[in-house]
Amino acid sequence: MSHDALFVRHQRRFADEAIGKVYSQLWNDEQGLASFERLLSVVRRVARVVLLAPPVEGQHLGVLSIANLSRFADRFVRPPETWTGAGGSLPGAIASLAQHLLGRYRVPRFLAKAWYATDARGEIKREWYVSHVQGASFRSIAPELRMTRAMEDAFLRTPDHLEIEAGLRRAELLALGADPPLVDAVMATLLASDADHADFWRSFLLLLVAARSKLELHQVGPMVDFIHAIRHHRVEAQGEHGPIIIEPPRPDFSLRGRTLASLQRLVAAWHRGLELPNGSDFTWNASSSRPMAFAVEQNDPEAPVVRFEIAELTSAAALAWEGSRLGHCVAMYAHKCLHRQSSIWSLRRFVDDKPGKPIATIEVDPKRRRIVQLRGFKNRWVTGSAERYVREWAARERLLIPSGPESRWLL
Repeated sequence: MSHDALFVRHQRRFADEAIGKVYSQLWNDEQGLASFERLLSVVRRVARVVLLAPPVEGQHLGVLSIANLSRFADRFVRPPETWTGAGGSLPGAIASLAQHLLGRYRVPRFLAKAWYATDARGEIKREWYVSHVQGASFRSIAPELRMTRAMEDAFLRTPDHLEIEAGLRRAELLALGADPPLVDAVMATLLASDADHADFWRSFLLLLVAARSKLELHQVGPMVDFIHAIRHHRVEAQGEHGPIIIEPPRPDFSLRGRTLASLQRLVAAWHRGLELPNGSDFTWNASSSRPMAFAVEQNDPEAPVVRFEIAELTSAAALAWEGSRLGHCVAMYAHKCLHRQSSIWSLRRFVDDKPGKPIATIEVDPKRRRIVQLRGFKNRWVTGSAERYVREWAARERLLIPSGPESRWLL
């Protein structure tokens, strides 16, 4: 059997299992079950691409979308049976189906990602979609976003490849007056996906915009990491009697009265203090990606042997050592690695048999198989041969590299 045939068989089995789970959840809901079966029948007839969606974090996003849409059957403006289908990809098909079922007005395609959102705000985003596609403005349906008219206009022009939270952050930046390079720099940080603490982060963005002429863009990421670590980052740890939650050390941290220079001094001092405390080391299993080595050809046979290696860091001590040598905050990613939310890799230069010298640190999102950060000494951008080695490794391991406008800040 060919590889393609095996793939299709696997995807069908995965879809059947997901459909079975929905049936078990709706078994005592006669009306909900009927709505789900009705949509499922239409999708099977005209848009089988929805059922061939690959798994994401154990979820079948196509079946999840059908189930979520079926719960809004009382707000359909057209019958499912009149939908003519859509080919191409899951996002395009779900956008077309949701627009057909619920749309009194045309809405941007990226908003349809609400139908397969699995995060805690998924249900809120689905309500946003239904209200907006039936005529309500975003400023009226989501007052908690504190949208201005300019922000709403920018949000509705979000590129299709961005997630809804990223679209909100991009629109906020544009409405506050950020120039494109600053927008790209912020979008390369966790703020592209973090919708919490909206008022605080807006004050931070206002500080960046006001100090734009003095701001070195490669320092945006470290500032976000610093603030998140001391003000918002809650860590799950193992205590004597079971798991415990360690609260952030400065939840009351404020930007009131601070300047860009004073904030940067705090970031620098924090980086110097990120050495690993005694007794706090722990390890985790390596990810499925493989290390890679690169030999450097020398014209002089007497010259020292030089090679570069990309290898995974699998302990808190290794992260702390890496961060101390490169002057950045990778040590704080230990718990993300422990919980398989990140894998951290080091590009190092070796001369003869001497210990390797760290050149750059790479963060990979193991679930999406995507490089999300690449940082050199003191968070500087990585260029030249080091960048080429990372790209070659990513290509071999089939890791995605961002291709949108924000990618210049990563690679």
